[in-house]
Amino acid sequence: MTKKIFYAIFSVCTLVFLTSMILTFSTIFSYFSSVEKDQLHSSLQLVAQGYEDEGLKFLKGMNGEDYRVSLIDSEGTVLYDSTTDTRSLPSHLDREEVKQALETGWGESTRYSETLTEQAIYSAMKLPDGNVLRISVSRYSVLTLMMGVATPLISIFCGAVLAALVLAIWLSHRIMSPLESLDLENPETAGTYEEMEPIVDRLKRYRRDLDRQKRRLRVQQAEFDTVAAGIEEGLILLDQDLRVLYLNSAAGQALDLEPGAEKEILLRIGQGKELPFEKLCILEPVVELAEKARETLEPQSALVPADTRIWLAQAGPVISRDKFRGESILLLDVTEKQQTERMRKEFTGNVSHELKTPLQTISGYSELMAQGLAKPEDIPQMAERILREARRMSTQVDQILTLTRMDEGLSVKQEPVNLDQVVNSVQQDLMQNAETSGVQLTVDVPDQPVTVSGDPALLRSVVFNLTENAIKYSAPDSHVQMELTTEPGEAVIRIRDDGPGIAAEDQERIFERFYRVDKSRSRQLGGTGLGLAIVKNAVRLHGGTVSVSSEPGKGSVFEVRLPMMEDRDGQAEA
Repeated sequence: MTKKIFYAIFSVCTLVFLTSMILTFSTIFSYFSSVEKDQLHSSLQLVAQGYEDEGLKFLKGMNGEDYRVSLIDSEGTVLYDSTTDTRSLPSHLDREEVKQALETGWGESTRYSETLTEQAIYSAMKLPDGNVLRISVSRYSVLTLMMGVATPLISIFCGAVLAALVLAIWLSHRIMSPLESLDLENPETAGTYEEMEPIVDRLKRYRRDLDRQKRRLRVQQAEFDTVAAGIEEGLILLDQDLRVLYLNSAAGQALDLEPGAEKEILLRIGQGKELPFEKLCILEPVVELAEKARETLEPQSALVPADTRIWLAQAGPVISRDKFRGESILLLDVTEKQQTERMRKEFTGNVSHELKTPLQTISGYSELMAQGLAKPEDIPQMAERILREARRMSTQVDQILTLTRMDEGLSVKQEPVNLDQVVNSVQQDLMQNAETSGVQLTVDVPDQPVTVSGDPALLRSVVFNLTENAIKYSAPDSHVQMELTTEPGEAVIRIRDDGPGIAAEDQERIFERFYRVDKSRSRQLGGTGLGLAIVKNAVRLHGGTVSVSSEPGKGSVFEVRLPMMEDRDGQAEA
């Protein structure tokens, strides 16, 4: 503060003195310049009078004068010049004073030499014969005059600077001495001058207010930490230089920090250690998003994939008085939402496609029959195809509705179901299909009942869909086996076939809706692409699991595991 006051006083004194010198010198120079111009103007009139009386002889008789005399005709040609041979002079028609004299009768101008050390003043007047009479005089420029008196000026300036220096030091210490002795923790009027008493009283009030605000801020900080730590979204606060001010545990998890690392980071920040956001954040797109928000001063958002997760990053700049003060970054885990959206789009597209195919067939055959374009002998075949496609579409609609109810949390009946009876019933129902396809269908169930708790219809659809698929995709003279066994606490259903098998990359997706390994063959066999999806969801609703083990060319084994009911003694029934 003392330095600022010193520099202010010293600068003002020096500037005032320097300005005064320049203004004084300029005023004096301007005054004498004006007097000299008036004298030059009077001299021009006298010379003009002599020229009118005696002609060029009068001008030649002035060679010894201090003035330079020139006679110029209306075309700019120099007829006479008292200092220079007229043959070496160019046209003077472009000279400012000559142009003014030809236009208005009088003209004046001032020009500096190439070195700026001399200044020439020109005065011209138009004579009655149309010629222009011009006289000029040279004098030193302001720069030359100042250089001429540089030594005394420098001496005076140095003396003034020294006086200003002493005065600035004395005044700055005089002003700051009471302020430096003031104790801000316990402001008192002792040791201060009278004008400072209102300031001291105000400092006391500010001190009390500051203590109250500190207590309030500590409470608010604790509340903020509690709320921020409890939210599921990652929260990061940055300053105007994109340095980390705060982050919660969710943000630490999103940035792949070790558990509890955010507390250590906040402790280091509280100790004054800076942490640039680009060094903390492993997600480069989020860093770029933060920089873009600072540049544009507008909120930015983007989806950021990271390993197995997808984050929605939102950067909001904090602006105060039209200036960027920092920004907040939210990291929202939208992995499940994005996956659900992808599945929804795929499901909608598949439903449209799967329903459109049978509708086209039904519409085409119906139109042929309605317009009488179908041959009588083809009508029964067309009607059978229409009926088959209608049943297929009806089945698809029923399966879609079933999946929809499962997605909406279908309540599963809880009643005892004998799986051995379910397996035997499905084997009897599909025996005709197996014989038609040339497939041997066998069943292996234990002698004792295997009981689980659940919905008989859903459990039957699980076994039916798996067995029907095995028969459909098995070649003639192959074998499909239905097996029911028990393991501790679980009932296990295995459906084995000698079919073409399933590649490893397809095994993870066959339970997705409308996914087919061989799309052309599936449609040829009349599959809907929803059977395995219903199986997976039905098993899930019963608290079980379903898996597949397969190799191309070696057949497949689908395995369903369901929790068994417990008897009265707490043991699983088998």
